Amino acid sequence: MKKTSLVITTLLLSITLSTAFAKDTSTHKTNQTSTTAAEKQLKIGIVDVQAVLADSPAVKKIKSDVNSQYQPKIDQIKQSLQTNEEKLKKDGITMKAADKAALEEKIKADYQQGMELSQESNQVLQNKMTPIFQQLQQTVNAFAKKHHYDIIIPKSSLLFEREGLENDITSQISDAFNAADKEASTKTNDDTLKNAAADDKGLSSPQAEKK
Repeated sequence: MKKTSLVITTLLLSITLSTAFAKDTSTHKTNQTSTTAAEKQLKIGIVDVQAVLADSPAVKKIKSDVNSQYQPKIDQIKQSLQTNEEKLKKDGITMKAADKAALEEKIKADYQQGMELSQESNQVLQNKMTPIFQQLQQTVNAFAKKHHYDIIIPKSSLLFEREGLENDITSQISDAFNAADKEASTKTNDDTLKNAAADDKGLSSPQAEKK
């Protein structure tokens, strides 16, 4: 009788554990399915920001303008430094103390001026690039809204991406960014022409002539 009771108890416990395990497995599968479904609903885009900027006519012009403004001066200083350093190395031993000190002072001054010009050119470039970065952010925001993206991240911040995913939208962002910049430039030019025309009209008016 005791053996029969023990068998029944063991059987009931086995059924209970099996049922609990089945429910737990079912819940886990449901949660996993829900998580997978949620992940699939996210629309993610990846942008190579450096490539977008490198392809931008506006950025190319800014860099060209800054380079034209500062690079000739920097190159001139570099040439002066190279010449004077070679002279000091070659003739330093035989030079008079005063001449050697003057040459060393010139090298130090050129080096300092070169550093200051480099820092200034970098600061000017950064200031000119600020509106570009703002325009790029606006372009990304507009593109994400239009095409229903949940997340857009720069490629430089990407640690891993499963092979075969088609999340790269660099070319689309680049096209949209360049189009927006062209439109903004056209508007600026139109406004400039309108202002110039208004100024000419004001100067040629009868009241302006009387003055």
